[in-house]
Amino acid sequence: MRRTELERFIALMIGRGLDDCWHWPAARDTKGRGMFRLAPPNNSTPAHRWLFQQAVGPLWEDELLTSACGTPDCVNPAHMEITTRSETAHRSGLTRRLRRLAAEIFGITVEKVTAYE
Repeated sequence: MRRTELERFIALMIGRGLDDCWHWPAARDTKGRGMFRLAPPNNSTPAHRWLFQQAVGPLWEDELLTSACGTPDCVNPAHMEITTRSETAHRSGLTRRLRRLAAEIFGITVEKVTAYE
């Protein structure tokens, strides 16, 4: 018996707790986000976006999903937030500025900064 796409997806992800990150161990894009291969015609789609649409509903083409937990391979829909390109660009710039500020003031390197809640 052939498994559904949702069954295949769940079998691949790591993590089950509602508040936990659900990590994607399979294929990833250049930014570390999971990619899920759909049934023929064998198109790959961002794993976090695919699961979010299965759990919550469709997204508009111009809507982006960002991981509120800051973990690139997290696919937990509860950790996703719908944003726009301009909002994402602003947050990215803010994160870079926070890292630079931490290095200047405290002399430390910050690997991960979540600039928003």
